[in-house]
Amino acid sequence: MNGLAKADQLSAHSELAYLLGMKNDGAGVVAEETEYLKIDPDDTWSMQKGSHYSQRGKGYLYLDRYDEAIADFDRAIAIGVTDSTVYRDRGIAWSAKGDSNKARSDYDEAIRLDPNSTLAYLHRAEASRDQGDFDKALDDYNRVIGLDPKLAAAYSERGFVLIDKGDPRKAIADYNQAIDLNAKSWSAFFGLGRAYFALHEFPLAETALSSALTLQPNDAYLAIWREMTARRMNSQGTLASDTAQLDLAKWPGPIVQLLLGQITTEQAREKTVDPDPVKQRQQACELDFYSGELALAQNRPREARPLLRSAAGACPVAFLETPAAKIALGSLGTSPEAFPPLMDASIATVCNAALDPNKAGMMNGAPDAVAEAEARHLSVGDCRVALGLPRATFPMDVVTGAQDTLDTVQKFGASGASAGDVVALVPLVLALNKALAGNNETDVVSSTRALREKLSATPAYQTYLAAMTAEKQKQRDIALAEQQGTLAIVRSFATDYVARNMLSDQVPKLLSLITDLDAATASKDPARIAAQIEAAKAGFQAASIADAYNSFIAGKCGAAGQAGCSPALALNVPAQPTKPQLPASAPEPGARADAGPRIALVIGNSAYKNANRLLNPRNDSKAVAAKLKGLGFQVIEGEDLDKPAMDRTVQQFEDAVVGARVALLFYAGHGMQYEGHNYLIPIDAKLETASSINFETISVDQILAAMSDPGRIGIAMLDSCRDNPLARNFSRHLPRAFLVGNGMAATGTDAGGLLIAFATAPDQTASDGDGEHSPFTQALLDNMDAKSTEIGLMLKRVRQEVIHLTNNGQQPWESSSIGEFYLNP
Repeated sequence: MNGLAKADQLSAHSELAYLLGMKNDGAGVVAEETEYLKIDPDDTWSMQKGSHYSQRGKGYLYLDRYDEAIADFDRAIAIGVTDSTVYRDRGIAWSAKGDSNKARSDYDEAIRLDPNSTLAYLHRAEASRDQGDFDKALDDYNRVIGLDPKLAAAYSERGFVLIDKGDPRKAIADYNQAIDLNAKSWSAFFGLGRAYFALHEFPLAETALSSALTLQPNDAYLAIWREMTARRMNSQGTLASDTAQLDLAKWPGPIVQLLLGQITTEQAREKTVDPDPVKQRQQACELDFYSGELALAQNRPREARPLLRSAAGACPVAFLETPAAKIALGSLGTSPEAFPPLMDASIATVCNAALDPNKAGMMNGAPDAVAEAEARHLSVGDCRVALGLPRATFPMDVVTGAQDTLDTVQKFGASGASAGDVVALVPLVLALNKALAGNNETDVVSSTRALREKLSATPAYQTYLAAMTAEKQKQRDIALAEQQGTLAIVRSFATDYVARNMLSDQVPKLLSLITDLDAATASKDPARIAAQIEAAKAGFQAASIADAYNSFIAGKCGAAGQAGCSPALALNVPAQPTKPQLPASAPEPGARADAGPRIALVIGNSAYKNANRLLNPRNDSKAVAAKLKGLGFQVIEGEDLDKPAMDRTVQQFEDAVVGARVALLFYAGHGMQYEGHNYLIPIDAKLETASSINFETISVDQILAAMSDPGRIGIAMLDSCRDNPLARNFSRHLPRAFLVGNGMAATGTDAGGLLIAFATAPDQTASDGDGEHSPFTQALLDNMDAKSTEIGLMLKRVRQEVIHLTNNGQQPWESSSIGEFYLNP
């Protein structure tokens, strides 16, 4: 093979690998780079020797083939690659393999090579957190915030570490800051809910968790936490509806089934079994935590304590259940620091010697090991967890039965029983406690039976039991009356709405709900009544009359209120976080801006240097600029602008719109959304680090702010929702909690005086088209100069044309707060 032919082949494989990498096609990258390295195994032809091993390593990283990725990164470094990203990427692979020490070493080197790499700091913080080194994690998150104070995810992640350290109140400030920066960050709302839950501020926790579920529906863990919060408030949860679309056979489905009462704790524990022993231990520790929380919600602290203690010791330090379990133990008066992590190797060694070598169900092994286990506050159950065994050697219902009996004795004693009756029970109580500590099923069963029999034979207990039975029936009657009162309120709203809206298409559905409510009332079945109330509320939500329902409830349950009113009666319509508003107000409704200066900024970027070239934007911008000039606009134009040129052009536009009656932006080219905000991408952008979004792109918010002014009409038309490899490249190695979505993010016009139009719906990608212009621009050109056509009608025609041109594949979107306006009066 001559040199020219070899160079051509290498170039072809390299370019194809690059394009496949833009599409996150790991298998394609590996295949092309492998072919490249067959021709040039020492990677001597590339400008940066070793870079093709580094690129193939990234391909393996996409495929979760971490050993092969590490081998390629090693080879790249050995050949001479000194770029910080190769160390960062190798660190990611080591983290994925669970080796936090090697990961941190690579992140250290990446930071040495690039001290401003926010991604390296973020990944190192995660590695520190995985090791339980929360102070070092905090240091790195602080550095990230110093480098990029507007990075919402950094505050959110720092909040998680503050909860890990047991400081949920300080974490709340970070989560609120993250939400202020990115109102779509579901993980920040989740963290905020967890922080309020830890502080027992359950109504605030419920609001935050509901917002998280609105942003991230069908997330099992979010649904579980909202359910736990509802139970702590003694209110009706929504777990069944929240998880209706999930496959409960997959983890954490068994936890959902347990909370819904569909399976027992032991059945759930059977479902933690997994071929991967690490995964099995993790699932078992999660089950311990949520079972313990369930016990707390049911006022069963005796049962909750060992489960939470197990979760605090056995769950990995970075699991969210670990700090939650420790905080819950603290609320029970149990210091979590008294119980070291149960996965510690030294504890396993002690426990292995201390437990019975045959049954591992009694602490009767080597005497010195037993003594050390007791000194470390380790129970039989703790040792079994440390050795990878189930906590108990017998069914949990045996433990539950014993603890129920002990609770009953305690309540009997507190009811005013005589000292003689209580003293007679003490030996049996001590025997049962000893049996539980010994973890011997036979002893627990026999001791429980003996205590129950003695209790039943006590005349004073029978009197107490009869009184308690009568009191329970009284409380059930009161609860039924309360439920019926609640149902009556719900029914009265439905009948009132029907009477006021006889022509509404919702009337048949509401009449059916009224019939079902009447049937539930007649049944006097509390479960059926509760279910029908929730069904009716769900019906109101589906009918889009939730606001009307809540207003009705507020009137019924005001200061005076009435029977049946409760906080759970209102529909949960979580308040959305307030997004930063642009400093402008709208013209008076109906005002026309037909006269006065009209300024337009028109940019078309096609010739991208680090992404695929786009065919149409230059054509689009030239044609739109010509149309606007014909409509009386002074047009500031730009084509194929790099970042400096785009900055100058935008600044020229911002200066020119001062005093204008109409300001219009048209942009065609690559754009992206990040953390809920939109950005336009110059042709020289690379977007290789988290901070590059601030230095290599143009903020749409910045331009809209300049366009907004009292008395001015602002119009933005963005044909920038194309499939964007730069956005994928940017998001590829971001840590968890970052939001880099498809297309552009929905942008509000609440500040007034703005109309924003996208080529397609938010979070969707648009077609570049096969013709001279994109479908959206072509439709604009066909309609924007229509005489005496109000702009809202014009955009409706544009939408219809695009839908037709793309065969229903693309639907333009707009948001407007302007009055009546005509491009061509």
